[in-house]
Amino acid sequence: MKSVIAASVLALMASTSAFATDLDADISQFAIGIQKALNEIEDVKTATDVTQEAVNAANLVSLVDAGDLTEVYQKSVVEQIAVNSIVPPKFNKVDVVGAVQEATNVANSISFGKDDGTGAADALEKIKQKSYGDQFAMNKIDDADLADTVAQTAVNAANLVTLSVDAGAIDKIKQKSMGEQTAINEIDTGWNWSWWTGPYRNGAVITDVTQSATNVANSISLGETGETGEMLDEVSQYASVDQSAVNDIKVALTAEDVAQEAVNATNLITSDLADLGEVSQTAWGNQEALNTIEFKDWIDGNAIVDGAVVPSSQSATNVINSVSAPEIRTTLAQFSDVTQKARNVADSVSSSSKVWDLNQTAVNATNLVSIGTIGGDLELDQVAFVSQNASNLIDANGTVEAVVQSATNVANSIGDLN
Repeated sequence: MKSVIAASVLALMASTSAFATDLDADISQFAIGIQKALNEIEDVKTATDVTQEAVNAANLVSLVDAGDLTEVYQKSVVEQIAVNSIVPPKFNKVDVVGAVQEATNVANSISFGKDDGTGAADALEKIKQKSYGDQFAMNKIDDADLADTVAQTAVNAANLVTLSVDAGAIDKIKQKSMGEQTAINEIDTGWNWSWWTGPYRNGAVITDVTQSATNVANSISLGETGETGEMLDEVSQYASVDQSAVNDIKVALTAEDVAQEAVNATNLITSDLADLGEVSQTAWGNQEALNTIEFKDWIDGNAIVDGAVVPSSQSATNVINSVSAPEIRTTLAQFSDVTQKARNVADSVSSSSKVWDLNQTAVNATNLVSIGTIGGDLELDQVAFVSQNASNLIDANGTVEAVVQSATNVANSIGDLN
C-alpha cells in the first residue's frame, strides 16, 4: 500500500520539474491568490484521441545540483482549480474513444538530484513548507453513450520534498498543510429512462477505463540521501485536512476492464538510507475515498496478462502519519484525530444483472511505522482518536462470480522495515 502511494508521489514530483527555475542561492518563495486551469470541449458528439491537461503550480524548486544552497522556504496561500471536461450538445450524447484527462494542482514542491543519485546538495541545512490554500481537481465526461480507452487522473499535492542526492548536512525539515483537497473523476450518462427507444443506449458502454483520484498533504522522500547511518536531526509534519477522493461512473449499461483508485495521504516520510532523529507527525480532520459504479447489465474483467484474467478493480485508501526509515534514534510522536471513510460500491440499477471478475479493496490506516533498527534511547508514542469505516458493496440483483472483497482498518502499527 505504502509503496503504491510513494510511487505516485515521486512520479508527480518528477513531472513538476519542467516548471522550475534554477537558482544557486537561499530560496524564499511566497504565493498568494487563485489559479484556474480549465479545458473544455463542448457541443461534441464524437471525441477521438483527445488529451486534456490542466495544471496549476505555485512554488516549485527542482535542481540537480543545489550548489551552496543552505535553506529553502515556501509558503502558498493559493486557491487552485483544475478542471477538464467533455460535454455534448443539449439533449445529445457523446462517444469518447481514446481520451486522457489529467488535472493537477501543486502548492509547494522541492526536489534535488535525480533518481540515479546524480547531483549534490552538500550544504543544504533546512527546508520549510507551508500550504493554506484549497485545491480542486476534476475530470468529467457528461452524457456519455460510449467511453472506450479513457484515462482520468486527478491529483492535489500540498507540500512535497524529495532528496535523491547526498544531503548529509541537512538537519531540519518542517511541513504544515491546512486546506481542503478534492479530487474527482466522473463519467456520467446523464438522463436514462427505462422506456427510452431513441438512438442512444439506455446507459453507457464502458470499456478499458481507469480513474485515479489522489490527494497528498505533506510528503517527504529521502532516497539515496547521504551515507548509511547519517542522521536527519528533526522532521515535523502538521496537517489539518479535509480530503475527498472520488471516482464515479454512472449509469453504465456494461462496464468491462475498469480500474478505480481513490487515495488520500497525509504526513508521509520515507527514508532509504538516512536515520531519523526527532520525528513529529500531527493530523486533524477528515478523509473520504469513494469509488462508485452504477450499472445495468454487467461488470466484468476480460483483459489477459500472462495467460491470466485481470479483474476490474476498485481500491479506496486513506493513510494518516506513516514513517519508514532504517533507524529512528531519539523520538517519534504520532498524533491523529481524523475521521476516515473508504468505500467501494458496485450497484445494479436494473432488476437482473451480473458481476464477474471484480476486486474491491478498502483500507484506512493511521499511525504506521516501518523501522529497521530502534535506537537505544528512542521514545515512541502513538495516539489515535479513530473513526474508521472501510466498506465494500456489490448490489448485483443477479449473479456474482470471481469476486474478492477486502476491508481493513489499522490504528497504531509498528513493524519491520522489510
